[in-house]
Amino acid sequence: MRIQSTVGGAAFVLAAVTLAAGGRAQTPSTATAATFFGDIRPILQAHCAICHSSGGPSPMPLVSYDDVLPWAQKIKETSLSRKMPIWHAARGYGAFTNDPTLTPYELQRIAAWADGTDSDRRGAGVTAGAVGAGSVSASPAEMVPGDASMWLPVRSGWITGWTFTPGDPLITSATFTSDDGSPIGVWVAGDSATRLPPGSAIRVMSPVHVEFRRRERTSYESSFTPRESSLRFSRLPPPTDPQLPATPVRRVHIERVACGGTIGPADASLIGVQPLLAAGASAQVTVERIAGAQPVLLGWFRGFDPNYPRIYWLDRPVDFVANARLTSDAPCELDLVLSSRR
Repeated sequence: MRIQSTVGGAAFVLAAVTLAAGGRAQTPSTATAATFFGDIRPILQAHCAICHSSGGPSPMPLVSYDDVLPWAQKIKETSLSRKMPIWHAARGYGAFTNDPTLTPYELQRIAAWADGTDSDRRGAGVTAGAVGAGSVSASPAEMVPGDASMWLPVRSGWITGWTFTPGDPLITSATFTSDDGSPIGVWVAGDSATRLPPGSAIRVMSPVHVEFRRRERTSYESSFTPRESSLRFSRLPPPTDPQLPATPVRRVHIERVACGGTIGPADASLIGVQPLLAAGASAQVTVERIAGAQPVLLGWFRGFDPNYPRIYWLDRPVDFVANARLTSDAPCELDLVLSSRR
């Protein structure tokens, strides 16, 4: 099982030219040398351009050499402190398919680039290609304006994933809920198309309630005229027998559980978790299974920002037994994404 969801964030710095006495440029040592075009631009394309591009949901573009120049030391600081990319799960505590965090090697390259010299100015000003958010083959696109909240008429039925393209760069997240109150999912700035495991789907009842979170505009970002946002659902392929409805093998649903509570049903598998914590709060969350099964550490979520309520898709599903419990070292509440046979 793989959930395909990509998250972006800022992670790039500038390697400035250091002049030796007499005004001659020194050549950096091969042990620490890092250049924008040889080292940093690939990191930028992989981790940052999805948000930090023209019209993207982050305040400044980090696409070209000149874009990054004014932010060199600030980006070094935020990347080494792991404030960027925005990701609340501590590295090494749990494994997630949509983890955007930088590797130790990438962090070392960033630090070397910021602190060292950069003799590779030949391509300065050349724009790196922005990384697109991907797409999902879906039924007709439903277009929504960038309001704080609205109801969206859609075709009821089973969906296998979604993609959301914000028309307003100040939108940090969008939450989708069925007409009957059942949660569908969430998009957070930097996410690309979300696809559920093969053979599984979520039931959607029309209309869908779409709730947006928006950040404040910064003093240094360019003005932008909002356009329509786009929400697309992908659906199950039609059955071979046209008389039969399209139904999934496994039903995906979301269950809200307070830490310390039991999880069910016993035959379900946990495939994703969405922490719902207070601003700045942290919690280390574990599933304790009865009958001798080893407890499973889901994650250690730190410094929570409610503007980015991401679903953390598990690298491997956690199978339950009867009376499994969700435990934590702090008060918390989570939305669990569960998959079970219909």
